[in-house]
Amino acid sequence: MAFKKGHRYGTIICDATTHRPIDLLRTREADALTDWLVNLEKRPVRASVDRFPAYQEALLGQAIVVVSDRFHLVDNLWRCLNSICQRVLPSRIPLNPEGAVSYG
Repeated sequence: MAFKKGHRYGTIICDATTHRPIDLLRTREADALTDWLVNLEKRPVRASVDRFPAYQEALLGQAIVVVSDRFHLVDNLWRCLNSICQRVLPSRIPLNPEGAVSYG
């Protein structure tokens, strides 16, 4: 989350069941997330995060399973498909290659 379109980022922590915000961390540092997790009464078993590696490492360090949310799962699949298509398909497909049957 950007604050006033600047370059300061924070983290919104939401309940996965109710989709309601629980807390706002005003920084994007793994230490802040770890401190927040330590102070919880009921520790989560799973957590969904974006591609930020520091958060993934912090959660795994707390023995919390990291899962992908629907948006990032679809986005990762789309990027993978796009990458494969760019490698497999030729960059230019001729409209009437030599030896092709022409109708018309």
